[in-house]
Amino acid sequence: MTAGAAAGLRLALVSYEFPPALVIGGIGTYSAQAARMLAGAGAQVEVFCAGVASAEGEPWAMPGLVIHRLPCESREAFRTVLAPVLAERHRRAPFAVIESPELAAEAAEAWELCPGAALVVRLHTPTELLNELGWEAPSATTRLRMLLGGLRRGRLVWARPPAPAAEADLERRFCAAASLVVAPSRAIADICSRRWALPA
Repeated sequence: MTAGAAAGLRLALVSYEFPPALVIGGIGTYSAQAARMLAGAGAQVEVFCAGVASAEGEPWAMPGLVIHRLPCESREAFRTVLAPVLAERHRRAPFAVIESPELAAEAAEAWELCPGAALVVRLHTPTELLNELGWEAPSATTRLRMLLGGLRRGRLVWARPPAPAAEADLERRFCAAASLVVAPSRAIADICSRRWALPA
C-alpha cells in the first residue's frame, strides 16, 4: 500500500498475539510489522491484542499507531473481551476496515457490532488444517518449561489439544462473511478456497 492510499485510512488490526506481551508464532510477528508499516504509510491504526499495558509505556508506540492490550486467558476468550472495546472505539471514530486472523475467528463478535466496517480476514493456518496435521502432546519436561515460563511472565500457560470441529466451522463462516480474504501463500489460499468454497 502506498503512502497516498493509506493516508487517513482508519484500520482496526485484531491479533490475540502481539509482541512483546504474547508472541506464539507468525501471527504476532505479522501483526506487529503490518501495524508499523501501515502507520508509517499514513494510516491511523489501532491494534487490539491480548496482554496488559506496561507501566513503562507502550514499546511499539509510534505516530498513527494506538495499541489496546486486553487482559484475557485464551484466544477464544479474547473474542468476547474484544467485542465491546472495539465496538466503542468504532462508535467514537468509525473504522473503514477491521482485519483479523481466521484462527479462532478473533474479530467475529466485534465486527458484528461495527456497522459500515469492511472485514478483511488473513489466513495463517485454520484449526481444521492444524487438526489434520496432528497434535502431539508435549513431554512432561516441555509442559513444565511452558508453565514456568508463563509464571515468570505472570500468567498460566497450558498446552491444549486442538479445538473441536465447532471452532473450525466458526472460522469457515468468518471467512465467508469477509469482504476480502488474504493469505501469505498461494498454497494456503488454494486449500481454504477449496475446503470452504471461497471465491478465488
